[in-house]
Amino acid sequence: MKKGLIIIVVIVVIVVACLAWWLLQGRKDGNGSGSGTENIPQAESGGLGAQIYEKADQNPASAMPDTNPFKTDINPYNNAYKNPFGQ
Repeated sequence: MKKGLIIIVVIVVIVVACLAWWLLQGRKDGNGSGSGTENIPQAESGGLGAQIYEKADQNPASAMPDTNPFKTDINPYNNAYKNPFGQ
């Protein structure tokens, strides 16, 4: 009976030591269950999505020419002929 008790005590000590080591490793890394907080990965700043977002952020309509006919005089015959009898 003494031999069985010694084996059980050794197994319990090994289990407790492994559990303590696992908890300490979790605290060192900062993302284990022993730390209480999760480590949130940071997004990379130079990825493909960031490049697409930078290009989409520009307004392509800002470089369009003004084609409103009421703002500019675009009629080529407007000043070509003057009617001498008209007022």
